[in-house]
Amino acid sequence: MGDRRAADALLEVLEDDDSRIREHAIRAMGNFSEWRAVDALLRILEKEKDKKNRQWAMWALGKIGDARAVEPLIGILSDLDSYTRADAVRALGEIRDVRAVDALGKCLEDPDEYVRSEAKKALR
Repeated sequence: MGDRRAADALLEVLEDDDSRIREHAIRAMGNFSEWRAVDALLRILEKEKDKKNRQWAMWALGKIGDARAVEPLIGILSDLDSYTRADAVRALGEIRDVRAVDALGKCLEDPDEYVRSEAKKALR
């Protein structure tokens, strides 16, 4: 991101009380591959109540590609929601860290076809 001040402002907005505003900031951080947002995005994965924002955070982490996200994303692969698992699989596939290979391999046996499909893509 060319303008550091804009990134700084977006980092602050990631903590906004309004989930819609947080969503836009999360998406912007992913679009700009802003690595300074990784810690905040990881906190969103851990604490965010808005499911959509958690999904956007996984997407952004995949776009940013920082290896710090690998272990938290692997942890999400056991989520009860198949779309959440698929989002984590997709993000891990984009990060392309060897630590995720075994976990992604197990996703090839997931009961949900969508998760299995995303795991096949991630392992290519």
